[in-house]
Amino acid sequence: MVKVRCYQKLILNNKNINKFYITLLSLFTMITILSSPSVNAMTVNATFEPPSKDTTPVLELGPPEHTTILSIADIESLPIYKTDNIEHFDGPSGQFYGVWLNDLLEKYHLKDAPRLRFTALDGYEVFIDKSSRQKRQYFLATRLNNLPITTDNLGPLMLLIPYDLDLPITQAASKSRWIWALHTIIAQ
Repeated sequence: MVKVRCYQKLILNNKNINKFYITLLSLFTMITILSSPSVNAMTVNATFEPPSKDTTPVLELGPPEHTTILSIADIESLPIYKTDNIEHFDGPSGQFYGVWLNDLLEKYHLKDAPRLRFTALDGYEVFIDKSSRQKRQYFLATRLNNLPITTDNLGPLMLLIPYDLDLPITQAASKSRWIWALHTIIAQ
């Protein structure tokens, strides 16, 4: 009993030392957590795959009065990237290849469009404003596992937000902004 009381007094008398060690331990824990790569962290990396030579029209892009029809070859004239394996919540899973949406919009002078309407082959529409495009990195997928995305796999184009996969649902953009079988992007 005496030993316990002595230790309690020692601990109570050394509050500053205890605060220091607790603060140091907290800092060490935070640094370790922040510097460790997450097991589920999504990465998107540049790839040196050659661009497609497929000139079949797949995407209508532009302002309503002057649209341009693009092929996969046109789209992949931009730098091509690939994702880690993605388990799509309602569609195909695997490694997606494609381009960053903002790169495509910049090339075709739509980067500053206040709002864009994305339309799928089935008529599904999503509107994304400029501020949303600046907050999130949208990825225009042209390939799945380095092969063209077939219509059976919801192709030929898909709009994804790869970095949202690891975020808590409260911080991620709605998965309803992911669009597959994309065929038009029109400035509004």
